[in-house]
Amino acid sequence: MAFDLREHERLRKSVQDAMIALPMDAIYLNSRTGIRFQYVGPDSRPHTLYLDPMASSAVANALVPMGGIIYRGGHGGGKTTLAQKVAHMVTGIPENEHGYISGNDDQNVSTLIAAFKIGKLLTTGEEEVVWRRFVTSPVKIVDELNRFPPPAQNALFRLLNKGVAEFVDYETRVEDFILMATENPNDPGTYPLSRPFVDRFGLCVPAPQIASAQDQY
Repeated sequence: MAFDLREHERLRKSVQDAMIALPMDAIYLNSRTGIRFQYVGPDSRPHTLYLDPMASSAVANALVPMGGIIYRGGHGGGKTTLAQKVAHMVTGIPENEHGYISGNDDQNVSTLIAAFKIGKLLTTGEEEVVWRRFVTSPVKIVDELNRFPPPAQNALFRLLNKGVAEFVDYETRVEDFILMATENPNDPGTYPLSRPFVDRFGLCVPAPQIASAQDQY
């Protein structure tokens, strides 16, 4: 595949914009002290930047094909918003077109992966699969990962691990995608995550947050 200089420069500009805008816009409310980063610039002189660690981890993950990251922390800090903004700024895909799912007890293969077209199935008996947006979108955001029951985790595993979605006797392969997830370990009604499922994610980043109002009493 030929090197595309214009695409390279577009991506470089997108990354630079994200690294500047995310901390300035306070997308994540509780970013820690900046990471000191030194480099030699095009002018052959040393330069120093202070990079926001939360924005840096999100951008780095977005640049790795089929990379995966979990942000682990409490409610209200901006974990999900950070994932959505970074994915939008790096890919240009509007946030309302991201493949977004949120964990709860009602999630299953039909709600997460695919379903049959009921009208066609009832009238002609023909099976036609409609794949969910989470399957087809190149941006996959999994909110409250540990609220998915084990059957839902199993339904997601092959898709997130191998890029293959399965539904009944049908399957489809998806291209490289960005995968970001959030987890709140203090939530009630959560489920343990299997080791193979957790191993699908290359990074787990602690996401500190300010104390909530109820914690002040």
